[in-house]
This record gives sequence, structure tokens and C-alpha cells, in this order.
Amino acid sequence: MKTVSNILLLVAIILLVGCGKKDDPVPKNIFNTPSLADVSIKLDIDGVKLTNNSDNFTLFVEKERVVKNLFFRYEYERVTLIAPKASFTDINVIEGREYLYRFYAYNSVDQSYSKPTTKAVTYEIPVRIDNISAKIIGSTLCAEIGDMRGMDNVTFYINGKFVYEYNEGDKEHCVDIPSTIMIDFKAVPHRKGNEGVPYIKSFKRDPSDGLFPPQNIKVVQTASRSILSWDKLKGYDEYNVYVEKDGKQKLLATTVATIFSYSIPKGDECATLKLSSVKDGKESSLITVSICR
Repeated sequence: MKTVSNILLLVAIILLVGCGKKDDPVPKNIFNTPSLADVSIKLDIDGVKLTNNSDNFTLFVEKERVVKNLFFRYEYERVTLIAPKASFTDINVIEGREYLYRFYAYNSVDQSYSKPTTKAVTYEIPVRIDNISAKIIGSTLCAEIGDMRGMDNVTFYINGKFVYEYNEGDKEHCVDIPSTIMIDFKAVPHRKGNEGVPYIKSFKRDPSDGLFPPQNIKVVQTASRSILSWDKLKGYDEYNVYVEKDGKQKLLATTVATIFSYSIPKGDECATLKLSSVKDGKESSLITVSICR
């Protein structure tokens, strides 16, 4: 009888050791977030960068690991908590190894957890661009990459807007640039679907060399009026302000000041204004500003 009891006790101990301690949060309620859209995962020079894109939920992050006991098995361990709109970089990674992350969103209002979302990531040190030239020629920006080894492609951005995908065999590529004094160029290399280390270069153009519309326009909305302001351009004489309605433009004012006040007509919720700069009697292109009550 004792022998049977001892065997049962031994089996119970083995099962307890095999099951191990669970790290899963214990939910009071279940809701359906997060989706993978709520979590950004990028390979960083220092590790795997995890970003919580939610405005409201704290993100619980767990990572799969091997447990060495009587049975080799996998379980999850807590890595970190990420506040809304915050990021965390997991530096405990090795190049070439796959890691499985599990995410829960936590709603502090009713103390509830979401259903889990998982994502597998193979860590590789992000690729970087070693040989690139970028320059402005007139109203275009031209860029060329001399060595594409290790990269699948490179995406070009100007002032935050995608303009071109550069591939192996491409030569110097030129794109038109916007009528802004500051031009920010970014080239992002890609390998196996992952973003590498961006190359960034900023250019500051001389406003006296061409015709530029007003720059850095800001809008302050008061109870009854919209107040527009912009940077003073060196060498420019005045600025024109138009209103556009039903496809037609009407000149509201020509001013030497860099500020303009406008009241949206009764019955309208929004208005479209267009501004230009004047230099030596020549008018620049128009820049559009939409304002609402």
C-alpha cells in the first residue's frame, strides 16, 4: 500500500514540476484587443524594439523561453510593461535566433486584460547603407547608392513622403522636390522584410535663390477668428492671401506682414485659404491651408 502511495506521490510531483509556474495574467474580464496593429516590432541595433501604439492600454509583454526540468518544454516569462505610446527594446537577443512574443493589453479602468496576440521575430542586426550620395540640383534631389550588398531594396522619403524604391542595378535617381526651404531626405534599407538603419540628410535652401511660397505656416484658432502666421522670407516684398470656394479663388489681401486674421463666414464650418509670396513682381506657387471652426 505504501508502495502505491509513494508512486502516486512521485507522479504528482513530476506533473507539478512539468506544469511549472504560469506567468499569464489572470483576467477579470476579456476584451478583444490588442491586434498586431497596436504593436510595432522593429529590429534595432541594440535588440528588438517593441512599441505600444495604443492611446489607452498598457501593454504586457512576454517572451517564450525553454524550461529545463524533467521535461524540456516552452513557457512564457514576463519581459516588461509598456505604457501607451511608449517603446521598449529587448536587448536579450542573439542574432539568427527566433523569438516568440506574447502581448496582452491591460485596461486599468475595469482592470481587464485582452486576449493574447503573438508574434515571432528572428533577430538580425539591421543592415545599414555604407555608400550613398544625395544632392540637390535645381528643383530636384538626386541620390545614388554605390553598394547594395546585404539589402533587398531602399526606400526614399522627402519631407516624410515616400518618393521612390531603389533596387539593385539602379543608377542615380532624381525626383522633384517640394517648394520648401528645408528638405529632409531619408533612405531606409530593407532586408528580409525588416527595416535597417535609416540614412538621413537635411538640406537648407536659400530663399533668395528662387520663388518660395510662405514657409512654416501656423494657425491659431480663437473663438471667432483664425490667425495665420509664417516665416519672413529674405528678399521677398509681400505676400498674397486668397480664399477658395466653389473652385474659384478670390484675393483677400496683399500684405507685407507675416500674419493674417480671417473669420469663417456664417453658415460655413471650414474654409480653404491659399498663400503665395511675391518677389520682384513675380508670384510664387500657392500653398493651401484648410481651417475650421
